[in-house]
Amino acid sequence: MDSYANFLIKHAPVVGSLESLAESVTYILPGRFEHSEIVAEALHSFVSIISTYHDAVLSKHFGSKTKGGPSKFNLYVRHLMSLGPMYRVAAYLATLCDFTQVFSEMLAKDYVGEQFRWKVIAKIEVIKLLCRIVMFRKSKNRMLLGSHVPERDYDMATIQKEHNDRLLQNSTGSNSSFEQKSEVRGKHSGKMIPSISGDIKPKANANVTEQDVVSFLNKKASSVTEALLPIDLVSRLEGPGVVAEWIHMLRPIAYLVALRQYGAKSWNPWILSLIMEASSLGIHMNQSSLTALLNKRSEGNEARKSTFRKVLEKDELQRRLWLLCYYMLRDPCYSLFVKDRLNKFCESMAKKPIISLASGLLADYIPLWEGYYFLVNP
Repeated sequence: MDSYANFLIKHAPVVGSLESLAESVTYILPGRFEHSEIVAEALHSFVSIISTYHDAVLSKHFGSKTKGGPSKFNLYVRHLMSLGPMYRVAAYLATLCDFTQVFSEMLAKDYVGEQFRWKVIAKIEVIKLLCRIVMFRKSKNRMLLGSHVPERDYDMATIQKEHNDRLLQNSTGSNSSFEQKSEVRGKHSGKMIPSISGDIKPKANANVTEQDVVSFLNKKASSVTEALLPIDLVSRLEGPGVVAEWIHMLRPIAYLVALRQYGAKSWNPWILSLIMEASSLGIHMNQSSLTALLNKRSEGNEARKSTFRKVLEKDELQRRLWLLCYYMLRDPCYSLFVKDRLNKFCESMAKKPIISLASGLLADYIPLWEGYYFLVNP
């Protein structure tokens, strides 16, 4: 482990460039040769897994180098990772399923058969559901976010230089450099705490006005979200919120069962899935009013408190709203309303110089949307 970490540090710019190059290649491979989509998806899965492993190794030493400390998302997710091995296993297993689900489906369909493909899809969805249940319970009924592992918050291109600077600083002594630091990182919270060494120095012949004092205090003041503990960046769900999250977790299984029961050309699975998704979003977005209706004895300050939605919760609900666009790519809506229009658009754009490149890539992906479940059911 240590030897590989040292290798990553020494060759971080090259490794980062190779990751970016390999990821870019996956977008242009489909349609270029026989089984090119399988090669592209295998490469994408491999790069995603390797990048996640690199993040787990390097973020311990070089993470959170962005101005103002780690992002709220990373603060929250890293705290959840510290809850215990069961949560970490569930988070990484769910992430592994997300990375490899399309590749697994392609292998099952092209090399085994259609019936085995649906067995693979069902098993992956069940594994993801079990992982989500574990994470939901271990986080004490908090809303699940789209990603379960920390995001990359360091630059691969500067790791080697930063490592050399640290070695040089340690060899020359760090007392002088510590005194010049304008910020200090909290050991447990990871927050950047401003130093007051530069603020307490008296300034000769300086006329300090009231506006100067107000401006200074505003710079030092924290927002509501900045003052929260990492675990409180996402609120605990109660009552209707818990029901909404369970609906969100069970929707893929319900859709898959209905799909196998009625077939892909039936509207029943499509409508059932959309109703469950819309119900979950509607309950989440109106949770405060629903909770007030169910608990009329709640005090006014509690009601006002429940209407405050955290940044991570807003981002997750926005992400789930965007995911509703996938319903346009699912049968029977796709076959009846979207497919012909999409093909005509690609044909009309094929003769235009620059736009033809994008329309060509879009045309290469159309057969994949039509043939693989996980591409339109992420």
